[in-house]
Amino acid sequence: MNIGIDLDNTICNTSEIINYYLKDYSTETGMDIDEIVNDGDLKQSFFNIYLEDIYTNVKAKKEAIEFINKLKSRGNKIYIITARSSDITFAIKDVKKITLDWLNKNNLSFDQIVFSVYGDSKKEACNNLNIDIMIDDDIYNFERINSGRTRCFLYDEENKYKDNKNIFRNWKEIENYFERGL
Repeated sequence: MNIGIDLDNTICNTSEIINYYLKDYSTETGMDIDEIVNDGDLKQSFFNIYLEDIYTNVKAKKEAIEFINKLKSRGNKIYIITARSSDITFAIKDVKKITLDWLNKNNLSFDQIVFSVYGDSKKEACNNLNIDIMIDDDIYNFERINSGRTRCFLYDEENKYKDNKNIFRNWKEIENYFERGL
């Protein structure tokens, strides 16, 4: 089976570390966090300063790494499909190297990584790679991908979306789903 998995907030806790750095930046600048997040220029300034540290130091979801490695060891093809891009994240000279170093440091086994995809381009990447199942935390990607040939599951540990059969709240639920034979 070909399995696609998003990286940020799916395999790692990106929002958690962003919030940590936002608090520091807010204190440093004397600005309110909402002001920073809701102003495009302020938000870009924040990411220019902190994004490389965020991508380098983000914590992996241990249960995600363990289960993905288990899927890989069972002969599944694992594709990391992420919106991370040097074209968008100008603050980082080589987002691909930082990301690959992070994946290696966290001992994640995968077959291929695809960068710079979001929404319809993520759906297209899933179609081109013949992805059977995609796991993503973004509702926009979830809706786009599910409109194609790939079955997408929404990873929503923050309980932002209503329950249905295509939402998982944690990696144990995902593992139980796969163990039941899909």
